[in-house]
Amino acid sequence: MIIQEIIRDTLPLLKGRSIVEVRIGLAFTAVQLDNGSCGLASAAHPLAMSSCTVLDEAGSLKGRSAEDLVHMAQPGDPVTTGIALATVNASLNTSNNPDPGIENCIDLNGAVIGLVGHIAPLVPLLESRAKNLYIFDRRPLPAPVLSEERAADLLPGCDVAIFTSQTLVNGTADDLLGMVSGEIVMMGPTTPMWAGFARHGVSHLFGRQIVDVDAVLDIVSQGGGTRRFSPHTSKIYSHLPR
Repeated sequence: MIIQEIIRDTLPLLKGRSIVEVRIGLAFTAVQLDNGSCGLASAAHPLAMSSCTVLDEAGSLKGRSAEDLVHMAQPGDPVTTGIALATVNASLNTSNNPDPGIENCIDLNGAVIGLVGHIAPLVPLLESRAKNLYIFDRRPLPAPVLSEERAADLLPGCDVAIFTSQTLVNGTADDLLGMVSGEIVMMGPTTPMWAGFARHGVSHLFGRQIVDVDAVLDIVSQGGGTRRFSPHTSKIYSHLPR
């Protein structure tokens, strides 16, 4: 799985690091390392749980090694995967390369675009440029959003495919990335700035670097998401040659 590749490649950077804070909110998970850096990942766990405890290790994560946390990731478990990915992002998302805007990195004009995961603020820009825009989401959203199952039919014909990196947390990225032959983008606060994505056909990464760690930790703990913590983060970008 891609998440395991990311963890394997990032372990050398995490060696000797320990955990200062772990916040598992309703929308995002945040992990802070002992060097002050902090990472985010989407909290894709369902709101309706069969137990009142989401994570058995709750209350025991502070002070553990960063390597312990990334090894918590279990296939099919978005909670442990989110913790691992947020830990990875605390190490990887330290770039000073600012996000120039997707429209300045990729020719969207007249393109057939697939958006995997409904990123509402991005939709107007894509609609204004695309020949056709297909939006896929596993949530039951109103039209024109299509069900996740339609991706297998329509993604192969897309010139550009934009993935929310929540697909790494919910485990769908592996299969979906293999369907695309055009330009591939990974986007959102969950995105690790990991060069290994090039092996999977990805050529553009749009992620976040946390600037005000305390503010982001509070917002995550209080159920906030991207719109709330945006002023306390920087958008960053990486181009991966294909």
